[in-house]
Amino acid sequence: MPPHFDANNPSRPQPRRGMLWFQAGRPSVLPQGETMTPFKTVGDFLDALGPLRREQVSLLRSIIQGAQPGLQEHIKWNSPSYVWEGEDRITFNLQNKEGLVKLVFHRGATRPENKKGAPILVDESGLIAWQSDIRGLVSFSSVEDIQAKRGVLETLITRWLAIE
Repeated sequence: MPPHFDANNPSRPQPRRGMLWFQAGRPSVLPQGETMTPFKTVGDFLDALGPLRREQVSLLRSIIQGAQPGLQEHIKWNSPSYVWEGEDRITFNLQNKEGLVKLVFHRGATRPENKKGAPILVDESGLIAWQSDIRGLVSFSSVEDIQAKRGVLETLITRWLAIE
């Protein structure tokens, strides 16, 4: 059993049916009766990943941190997240049906979300799949995909963090 699961601790929140988890970097359905132990550090998160997924996440972490020096990294939603000027703005999402590495561009809890509103950032590249006016997803399928999108991603990160 991966080290970030604790089936014997009833104080842990119970998973939803069909909740995804990762074993050797590949998405799997969390077995019934098992619970996921929250990660306390980014290092714990990385240690639980398989080599391929760790390489993808590490590359994205370096791009994010290089695009905006001074970002603070911590764990939010059980994944690495980046705080800019006191607000969570970019968070990893590895627990999705597609098994992709995704970055969530969001505005924390500073303003209400309008799911039908126009995005607050104009993305000419079309890289961001907007879920609302203040939340969008960027998906990556491989290290090569990340490298191909690197320049556009760096620009989007810089522009996203410049929005007040």
